[in-house]
Amino acid sequence: MITTIKVPTTQSINSLIDFFYEVHHDPKSSNFVLLPNGNINIVFFLSGGISFNGLIGNSKAIISCICTNRISAQPTGKIHAIGAQLNPIFSHLITNENPFKVVDSILDLEDFYSKSKIELTWEQMNTSPNTEARFSLLESFILKNHKPKKVFPNKIHFATELIKKSNGNISVEVLSNHFNISKRGLRKIFLKGLGMGPKEYSMIQQFNFAVELIKSNQFKNLTDIAYQAGYNDQAHFIKQFTRYAQITPGHFNKVKLGNSDFYNFQLNEE
Repeated sequence: MITTIKVPTTQSINSLIDFFYEVHHDPKSSNFVLLPNGNINIVFFLSGGISFNGLIGNSKAIISCICTNRISAQPTGKIHAIGAQLNPIFSHLITNENPFKVVDSILDLEDFYSKSKIELTWEQMNTSPNTEARFSLLESFILKNHKPKKVFPNKIHFATELIKKSNGNISVEVLSNHFNISKRGLRKIFLKGLGMGPKEYSMIQQFNFAVELIKSNQFKNLTDIAYQAGYNDQAHFIKQFTRYAQITPGHFNKVKLGNSDFYNFQLNEE
């Protein structure tokens, strides 16, 4: 589970990095499932690791890009990891303005950065005295390679924040009017920055809000959850939820792991 979280206080850094986190996890199942959440993460494994769909089991560091489908994962030993959740526009930075090629991908960090830089940061993290020092090393690693680009339109940064704050319940028309840009122009900016349109990104955020509502155990039935999450009706809710989770919301309610920040449900309970 995530044991420590730190949110950057510097505005320029905060525009690129949402927060840092430390994970200690002793897996009790050989398989688990991660659900789409519309975020990008860089993770250094100081011990243990994760194999995603049978790949990247021995990597010291990975990058998980924006995913629209659930991902099966297999832990390899006790996990101690240091990670950073990044602003979605990070995919624009690492792919030289071609984020389409990394959507729905979890990749070895060596695909984007030199092996020597990764190993140096990993070794420094392993000898660091505390979590704060490890967070500083990860921040330095990210910022040395990617300075926040002022040339990239601020519209997409603020648009994604508005979508998150609304839990996906904001229309493309409202967004385009807010930024005084056409719906076509807004979609073009999103495709260039995220590799997907604003509607798709909003649907992922709405789905995640529904996941959190189910995990909260505060609602007696799916109709109430659908209404609270902003879906038109229960049928639409079930359809959209199943699209991303590949199981129905009712089934997810039975197998969810409400006490885990690291994954959503164990595959052997599905």
